[in-house]
Amino acid sequence: IAVGASALDYEITVQGKLELYNSCRGKWRTTLGGVARNISETAARLGSKTVLVTALSNDGPSKQIRKNIQSFGI
Repeated sequence: IAVGASALDYEITVQGKLELYNSCRGKWRTTLGGVARNISETAARLGSKTVLVTALSNDGPSKQIRKNIQSFGI
């Protein structure tokens, strides 16, 4: 049993030079995180029966997290 956070992390990479008070081009991607979610995923990948107790809402990021953890049988 893991109790704790599940999160959707945003990784942003800026292309070119950063200038104060100016827009810049970049790329972003999301990754799943949260210590309890990460531990649960790792344990499930290693074949352990895993239960995750975490707070999720019904918004887009929460649905993405829920779909991911269910894919591992958590």
